[in-house]
Amino acid sequence: MLETPAGTPSQKAELRNSLNTTMREFDNSLDNVLTVRASVGARLNELDVVDAVGGNRMLNYEQTLSDLVDLDYAEAISEYSLRQVGLQAAQKAFVDIKGLSLFDYLR
Repeated sequence: MLETPAGTPSQKAELRNSLNTTMREFDNSLDNVLTVRASVGARLNELDVVDAVGGNRMLNYEQTLSDLVDLDYAEAISEYSLRQVGLQAAQKAFVDIKGLSLFDYLR
């Protein structure tokens, strides 16, 4: 169609309509390509985030494992005992305060 010259007004209109239709099809195809490209980009970003989270989690697991394997037992026992004494003191204070009422202060 492009190779034959358009001499009459009807041929020019037909050529113009064909070109407009072709341009619309190109625009639709480009829109489809851009939509797929955006979708792929979003999925790649999601994979990057998942990879980063997995890397951070692995680092945390390695740190926890290192803390457990390299445990100083004497220090851990003394820290446990210290926390246990603190917990017992807090429990005793709670029991003592729980038993009090406003009337105990008025006597």
